[in-house]
Amino acid sequence: MKPKILELEQARKDSAAFPYVLVRELSRVWLGERQRAELNWDEATELRFFNDTSELRFFGGAGRLQAVLLADEAEDKCHDRSFPLAHNGAFGRELTVREYLDFDEDGQLYVKATRLKGWVK
Repeated sequence: MKPKILELEQARKDSAAFPYVLVRELSRVWLGERQRAELNWDEATELRFFNDTSELRFFGGAGRLQAVLLADEAEDKCHDRSFPLAHNGAFGRELTVREYLDFDEDGQLYVKATRLKGWVK
């Protein structure tokens, strides 16, 4: 997984192809299906569009977002973890996170990056 910095307007268009999104705006947090999301790009501080193989992440201050694509590569060492969600199902039941693993100079395994991978209603 090598993050790829993207041009903002093209990344916004590309976000429509992802089935799920985690939205953080100044006034709310929302997790769910992309087609049901009401996005306020001017108020967004972080948006994470994701599917089974990649995540399109927008981050930064409101009105000053940057975009990066995190995608699986064949040589990646990965581990998936699932987390139950609280709030009586208001955000769904479960979120899956992919952890990218690597070894440091002493041979110790560590998590070098994470991305969202899946969501269960």
